[in-house]
Amino acid sequence: MLQPKQNTASPPLFAVGNNIVFEWAFDNQTLVFPPANLTIEVSLTANPKTIWPVANVTGTTTSVVWNTASVNQPPLSMGFYMVSVYDPKLGKQGVATSGHLMPYSDLQIGLYIPEPYIPRSGGM
Repeated sequence: MLQPKQNTASPPLFAVGNNIVFEWAFDNQTLVFPPANLTIEVSLTANPKTIWPVANVTGTTTSVVWNTASVNQPPLSMGFYMVSVYDPKLGKQGVATSGHLMPYSDLQIGLYIPEPYIPRSGGM
């Protein structure tokens, strides 16, 4: 994953309502049989069964933009999420054979809900 950068000590944070760009690259020396399609999704780290689809794209795609403002069911909440990119033929937990795309689920991101600015009243 090229973007956002993986940081296990301090995962990248994004405000719900903003776009998030996911960008990756393939190792063309080891990926002999590229997938026809890719599935990109995020799941809540605390509850991995809660999944939000980000995109279903052709297998040569190397980036997608996730419009978090358009997500409504279930609504996004504050927390940490795992990003997954995989060949839908294999599935997220599939085992890739030599030359095929291995499922990726190593990027954790944080989402927060921004609060409106409230100016201080009175002087200092």
